[in-house]
Amino acid sequence: MMSLKKQWPLFFVFCILFCCDAPRHNPLDPEGDEYDFAQIRGTVLTYRVPHLPVPDAEVVWEKDGRISRTGPGGTFVFNEVTPEDDWLVVSEKSYFPDSFRVEWSGSHQKELRIYLNAKPVLDSLIFYSSILHLYNDLQLIQLSLKAAVTDPDNDVDSVYVYSPGLQVTSGLEYDIDSRFFNRDLSMQDLGINSPEAVIGHAFNIIVKDRLGNRLQLSSSVIKRIIKEQIELVSPGGHDIVGSQPTLRWVPLQPGFPLEYRIEIYTDEMNLVHRKDHIASNTSSLVLDAPLPPDKYRWAVWIIDEFQNRSRSKYKSFEVQSK
Repeated sequence: MMSLKKQWPLFFVFCILFCCDAPRHNPLDPEGDEYDFAQIRGTVLTYRVPHLPVPDAEVVWEKDGRISRTGPGGTFVFNEVTPEDDWLVVSEKSYFPDSFRVEWSGSHQKELRIYLNAKPVLDSLIFYSSILHLYNDLQLIQLSLKAAVTDPDNDVDSVYVYSPGLQVTSGLEYDIDSRFFNRDLSMQDLGINSPEAVIGHAFNIIVKDRLGNRLQLSSSVIKRIIKEQIELVSPGGHDIVGSQPTLRWVPLQPGFPLEYRIEIYTDEMNLVHRKDHIASNTSSLVLDAPLPPDKYRWAVWIIDEFQNRSRSKYKSFEVQSK
């Protein structure tokens, strides 16, 4: 057996080689002083809390155009990277892309956590034209938009409509009860003098979030302007009628699918009765609920399959107390 005195030199050599923080001169050793390359590791996560992994995101190291994709855990790695400052670009179809400046400052390894902001989604869009027929053959057009937008990050700042052809930009107002963004645009808002002027122009729905990201959610055009109007027959001319009058009109056959809507207002323009989804071959309707004594005006709407519509002129009648 080797004596303890003879073992001491071997033990001292072992400590120098393996226990001390000695210089490392292997150029292939990532921890070595002469290693010419570097490594980038990272995890791509959702911006929203709790932060969840974003799989299948594309990560590009712009210095050499190398591409990596995140795995199920949102992780990626670039090995043997030249440690020169440049940009890392991350993208995934459901998120806004982002870029990150990597500065090495003499190091050979970077560990990153990257948070992507989700894109808002347009769940539904109702976009239609309304023609209002007034006396003296005056026609007014109104465009109505109703958009349902959801955002996984819940950071929508604003939604607006933009028409590049008409050079019109207008914000939509959020209705907390219906959870829709709404806007009605008049001819004055649109800067036009005739209803036909909106035909063929694109109207883009754009959302902006609190981080300043902007995204076009949809682009629509008005498919039809309904210039036809229903001719009301009776009652009219301030006729005195019973509390459940029969409303009569001349039906239309314009060559496209349609239905009717009846609205009855007081003279102060308070809506008191509405009947929807009346078949196109209908020419009269008996009210299914009595009206209290008052002065009224009524109108009939034509509504097509795209929700475009046209309202007739009003006729007036009166219900008197017995």
